[in-house]
Amino acid sequence: MRADPGKSLPRRASLRSGKRVVTGAPVGSGADLAGISITVHGDVAEIESEWEGLALRTDAPPFARPGWLAAWWEAFGVGELAILVLREQGTMRGVLPLARREGILRAPANSHTPLFEPVVEDSATAAALMLAALELSGRRVELTEVDAAGSAALALREAAHRHDSRVRVRTLRQSRYARLDGGLAAYHGSLSKGRRRAIRRFRRRLEEFGRFTFEWDDGSEGLSERLAEGFRLEGSGWKQAGGTAILSSTATVRFYTDVARWAAQAGLLRLAFLRLNGRAVAFKYTLWTPEACFSLKAGFDSRFRSASPGTVLLYELVARACAEGVARVELLGDAEPHKLDWTNAERRIVRAQAFAPTLSGRVDWVGQSYGRPLARRVAGGRIA
Repeated sequence: MRADPGKSLPRRASLRSGKRVVTGAPVGSGADLAGISITVHGDVAEIESEWEGLALRTDAPPFARPGWLAAWWEAFGVGELAILVLREQGTMRGVLPLARREGILRAPANSHTPLFEPVVEDSATAAALMLAALELSGRRVELTEVDAAGSAALALREAAHRHDSRVRVRTLRQSRYARLDGGLAAYHGSLSKGRRRAIRRFRRRLEEFGRFTFEWDDGSEGLSERLAEGFRLEGSGWKQAGGTAILSSTATVRFYTDVARWAAQAGLLRLAFLRLNGRAVAFKYTLWTPEACFSLKAGFDSRFRSASPGTVLLYELVARACAEGVARVELLGDAEPHKLDWTNAERRIVRAQAFAPTLSGRVDWVGQSYGRPLARRVAGGRIA
């Protein structure tokens, strides 16, 4: 069955695993629509091999690969997994993983997701997948942890325009990253004099405590022991007290353990340690691709705060990235004060919502646009 060019997708499409949503989806002005299909899958394993191959072909970030999603869903997933897949002549061209709950299709992402993106070969494919998602939902499509200037946010806007859906975008944070195009010397020179002096001072203080070394573990041996050692450091100090440490919940321990196992097998994992007289005093949980190093989690022994081992380890990470020709180091998270000294490059991470032009979509738009802000103002004591 082939749809006529320009027709919208079926208003009521089942989310049953493997269900075909549309053939001949409008993927671009004047495009040849023959052989285009979009299907929905409820299990990562059904399409894992194809998905991984597409992710590697398109240089997708680790967070867009099936191994990451499988770990995230096991730890945090709620509702029904709905993975939209676009194929052309039987070849996978795009994957958009979503989760359906209460009539809403949401990105399977949370604060532990540095960046959410579909895996697509081009912008037209991304827009077609978003349009299919809007038709399937009939109420709201919500993408969180997306780059405001990235493919997901832009595709959702384009699809919403075609679909006559309203869009609402809210900034979540500013995520900083360091560009390393000019190598270590150029990056070092871009740092302030105060930061350069501080790095030298911290190294001298560490030397006063004893001999310090750096260790980079790829998880091929003794992964459980290395993770336990790193998680203890990551949870030391204010993180554990504030309930934000990995060890604060079984779900986060499971997630970061499962991600580490997958990433180690995929050749992405590097657990970085700064050891003082053989004892780990700073830790970084990182994922590496040929293009970027992603610093997911970090911590240090607060008893050595005066020597700031975390700062020394971060600079060593940058030096290693430069030596390997990596273009950037993603610091991730929000632009906390301690990250401002390392770079001024940042991307805006947002939550983007598209509301369908249906009764439930309009009601949802009103509630999200006016009801929630009012509730926050009341909770904050700004309304008597």
